[in-house]
Amino acid sequence: MSGYVSELKQVELFNVNKVFCFVENTFALTADGKCYAWGNNCNRQLGFSVCGHTTTPCEVNLLHVISITSGNNRTCLLTSDKIIYTCGNNVDGLLGLGHNKTIYELQKLNLSDVISVKIGNYHTLALKENGKLYIWGRDFIDFDGNLYIPTEFIFHTKIKSIACTSEYNMIVTIDNDIWIWGLYNLYFESIHIDHMPKKIDI
Repeated sequence: MSGYVSELKQVELFNVNKVFCFVENTFALTADGKCYAWGNNCNRQLGFSVCGHTTTPCEVNLLHVISITSGNNRTCLLTSDKIIYTCGNNVDGLLGLGHNKTIYELQKLNLSDVISVKIGNYHTLALKENGKLYIWGRDFIDFDGNLYIPTEFIFHTKIKSIACTSEYNMIVTIDNDIWIWGLYNLYFESIHIDHMPKKIDI
């Protein structure tokens, strides 16, 4: 079948110490601090200017990347100095750059001291090292409009971990409590829509 590989093949890339795989693209980090990407780049979500699909690793012009999240034709790359760089589809302000124009090259986000970033279909979460949460993109939690820049999500205690799927968010606090909000189906029950975090009892 076209587009599928029926047997294992070696990627011509060496000294790789971390790989990130997503629905339509792949990123690899090497021991010397370089970042490579391949796959769908129709919205320049891989961080370089070649449009379309690439089947071979191409170097991304950004060093010391430690974490990558990608989805819905956009990407966020977190560097060792705790800064987010982003590119790709920017509908509804998905990139957090203050506008909704598609970005063809990596842009630095105006948010510092970030330790984790997660992407949903139309929103993004970022956790700072001080335990504060920031969110941007399409509004589904009553912020009175889409968020075009990272906006603090006020919570009553510090957060130590975040997770994000297409339509809902989950956080773990320093008290080891789990909170969830958005559109979700928990424990295979009926679908819930919560606009504010709800504590999960486990």
